[in-house]
Amino acid sequence: MARAGIGKIVNRSELCQIMGISSPTIDNWEKRGMPVQKKGGKGVANEYNTMHVIKWWAGDAASPGAVKLTSGADPKDRKTAAEAEIKEIELAEKKGEVVPIDTAIKGFIKHVAACKAKLLAIPTKAAPMVVVMTEIEETRAALDDMIRDALTELSAGVEVEPDGE
Repeated sequence: MARAGIGKIVNRSELCQIMGISSPTIDNWEKRGMPVQKKGGKGVANEYNTMHVIKWWAGDAASPGAVKLTSGADPKDRKTAAEAEIKEIELAEKKGEVVPIDTAIKGFIKHVAACKAKLLAIPTKAAPMVVVMTEIEETRAALDDMIRDALTELSAGVEVEPDGE
């Protein structure tokens, strides 16, 4: 489909694929105020601007074309939508597609700590080697190898323990 500004104009199927959602979720979101670029008619699909939809989804009401999640919907529809969203989150948790935020934060902190330790260890490891080197290229290569070794070890990952360590 064509582009419109920064967003891409897509149909329902493409929007489902981009957002990782089902067609009924699109119906639900439209009821909750999701922006529609061009309303379709009989046999003609709606069109959506991905930038507007994503900004709406993220709750950025100040962006052009975006609206608040609750605008235009009555309380009953909002309740139904909230219940559906909770079910989708629960299903994603069961499938292992989402992680609790505190688990993600703990994992991130462990990765940063591992990075810090590896980087701070390089000078101690490098000093005895580079002090006897007389060529700049030899020194550069030795330091490059140590940094790459550290990065390789770090890329192997740090195990993140679930809550209740």
